[in-house]
Amino acid sequence: MAYKLTRRNVAKIVDASEKAQRLIDAGFELVEMVDPTDAQHTAATETVLAAIAVTTDLDNQEAAAAVQATIKALAKTINLTHAVVVGLARRDYDLLTGDQQALVLNSAKLFQAEGTIVKLNIAALSDPITLADAADVAGARTAYDLLETVGIEKVTNYAVLTAAEVAIATLTIAALSDPITAQDAADVAAAREWFDALTTVQQATVENYHVLTEVEIALVVLEITALPAAESVALADDADIIAARASYDALSTAQKPLVENYATLTDAEAAVIALNGEITAAIDAITALPAPESVQLSDESAITAARGLYDALTEEQKALVTNYTTLQAVEAAFALL
Repeated sequence: MAYKLTRRNVAKIVDASEKAQRLIDAGFELVEMVDPTDAQHTAATETVLAAIAVTTDLDNQEAAAAVQATIKALAKTINLTHAVVVGLARRDYDLLTGDQQALVLNSAKLFQAEGTIVKLNIAALSDPITLADAADVAGARTAYDLLETVGIEKVTNYAVLTAAEVAIATLTIAALSDPITAQDAADVAAAREWFDALTTVQQATVENYHVLTEVEIALVVLEITALPAAESVALADDADIIAARASYDALSTAQKPLVENYATLTDAEAAVIALNGEITAAIDAITALPAPESVQLSDESAITAARGLYDALTEEQKALVTNYTTLQAVEAAFALL
């Protein structure tokens, strides 16, 4: 069944839906009464399925008609005061199923209204752009990226948005502290995020990008400088060492060679590996010992070696030797021989 979606025949759609529901109810009664092998049962089942299809089609058209009416009510000349109404119409449209959306004959009007709102928001951006406009610029970008094709066509001032994005990225970089400190890491990350969000064409116009790359290098140098010397590294430093490694790895190929204290990081990493290796050696030596009930005098050297490896560990390392009680039990058994 096909209906033209107008206010005039919504009542007819509802009435037809009610008739279909009565067919469904009557069909179910017959299905439940007649033997499944009876031809009437098959006919009743087909009637029910057909009525359900009709009801679904009518429900879809009714839902689409309501949204179509909302869109039709939108002002012919859109301004920023209509942003909320347009947003509500989009919400209602998005709540429809794909089949229902296909029945909304004036969806283009909604999409064009959204494009006009974005165009007006871009036009409302400050000139010149300041850092205080960052949220508005980001919001305009998000709204633009959500537009349908016919909405995008309405945004005739898109170049203003792209220029504003470049301006925010440039200003964010310019606002970074000089000299940089570890406390500035969040600001540096924000500047990088703004820059990376730009297109290649936009990035090429950020004249102070070199400042951002230099600051990123300086931050990594500071992070590595804060690490202890290799001979003083403890297992508790592992998290900081891992963080420094992640920061270094995030740098570009061109930036990495400029981290002058990179060797300090690799030395610290080696020290942690050595500490973990000492723990593993002690655990393995204890694991290789016989069970307490099987200890013999010939096991003395192995027991002594395991004890030596354990005693050479720091208290921090000893706490990670999970089988230390096994060593104690073996030693106790050996003492009884």
